[in-house]
Amino acid sequence: MNIDHHISKPRILVVDDDPAVREALEKNLAYHGYDFDSAKDGSEALDMIKNKRYAVGIYDILMPNIDGIELLALTNKIDRDMMVIMTTGKAQVEIVIETLKKGAFAFIRKPFSFDEIHAEIQKALKQRELCIENRDYHRNLEELVEQRTAELRKSKIELILEKEKLENVLESIGAGLQILNSRGDIIWKNRFVQKWFGAVDNWNRALEEQTSDSNLGKCSECDVVQNGEVSTHQFSFKCPDGKVREFLVNCTPIIGSFRKVVKVVSLIQDVTERNRIERDLLHSERLASMGEIAASLAHEINNPIGIILGLVQNILADLDKEHPLNEDLKIIETETLRTGRVIKSLLESAHEIPALKEEVDILEIWKSSLKFLDYTLKENKVAVVTRVDSELPPFIGNPEQLKQVLINILLNAINAMPEGGKIIFNADKYQNDSHRKSCLQIEIIDDGQGIEPGNIDKVFKPFYTSKGRKGTGLGLAISKRIIERHGGNIQIKSEFGKGTTCNIKLPI
Repeated sequence: MNIDHHISKPRILVVDDDPAVREALEKNLAYHGYDFDSAKDGSEALDMIKNKRYAVGIYDILMPNIDGIELLALTNKIDRDMMVIMTTGKAQVEIVIETLKKGAFAFIRKPFSFDEIHAEIQKALKQRELCIENRDYHRNLEELVEQRTAELRKSKIELILEKEKLENVLESIGAGLQILNSRGDIIWKNRFVQKWFGAVDNWNRALEEQTSDSNLGKCSECDVVQNGEVSTHQFSFKCPDGKVREFLVNCTPIIGSFRKVVKVVSLIQDVTERNRIERDLLHSERLASMGEIAASLAHEINNPIGIILGLVQNILADLDKEHPLNEDLKIIETETLRTGRVIKSLLESAHEIPALKEEVDILEIWKSSLKFLDYTLKENKVAVVTRVDSELPPFIGNPEQLKQVLINILLNAINAMPEGGKIIFNADKYQNDSHRKSCLQIEIIDDGQGIEPGNIDKVFKPFYTSKGRKGTGLGLAISKRIIERHGGNIQIKSEFGKGTTCNIKLPI
């Protein structure tokens, strides 16, 4: 089948068994002016790929019949120029690594933003264009070299012109390229070598600035000169701009007479970002394992804690209030209860949040949260002002989980106002211009002590708390996870000494 590799107008293929996702992507692609087709499963998509030319594919991983990973492999066999962006709601590390190994251009976790999708499509189109141009260039390189060699014999002027053309190509390949002699002197280098390693004339002297990294090792061209074998390794280097970057270098020897290495050609690539992504994936995998261990330990600890609490409370009930051990037992009871709260929060953070399947009225959830904390609000002299748009539509969500979020935020606000104060609850409809979608915007404002500037970035981290021994440090971390599970986002803004605003956006 003869296929034209260059498409005048790029066409996108959307493959997802969820009609709502397909419809949303189709609207967004149409808005951005793309030509596109969509398929409900891998089999339908495979037939379309065989008969049409697509620049980019957006595949859901979990699909019936032919799943996204299998479809990716089949796509690569049919059209190696097609860039595939994988999406899924379950971003397991193993699945991410497998899709990237099998040639996926990018991986996006659901729910995603259309800005994110659009940005990845633009990157994929650019990468596709570069790959096609590079392949075409290599395909014609041998013919081009033969043609240029014949022309260069005719004229010294033509030789200079062709040399300039070759240097321009080497300057624009996106990697560092240099030629060294056997002593390490740099005979020629392109602009990337100059940018990354500065104005040095000897590679060995440049490498004196290497940073220590046991995972990457050190770079030296001595082994290539002595052994006469190709060498590939990574190293880290503090560049002239002060940033430490990680590089992959491929050194190829040029053999002269008597089998001696006379020159070394080094191809150097900046792999800082690639290595960072690999480390992040490994870190995520370790965190997932730690979460499972923590949940198991919490279950094991919970039972003896409950027994201790029950025994202490029984002793307290039978013990005279004036008994000298009464105060110590009270402390044991308080600390045991606190430990139980920490374990409960830890278990909640480790468990999967239930699926969203109920119609939710945010005003009813807010009223229920206030009723739950009615005594606490009155005891702490905190007044509440509620402002809710009467035309707010209901939305699909988990009312108990959302109630937990509001209670966590209310408790933080109450704790920030030890002398009493006021909490304002605003809920209205918000138009997201970039996505052309409406969402529910919630603001919970208090006039309490606020958050110190150095701590504002820590509030969503597990186990961070400003309440001392009264808090577990898991309330906002769990709340953030719940809101993101609903497809929304949560932000905290605060001015120390003047109060805090919690802003929540949820899709309607």
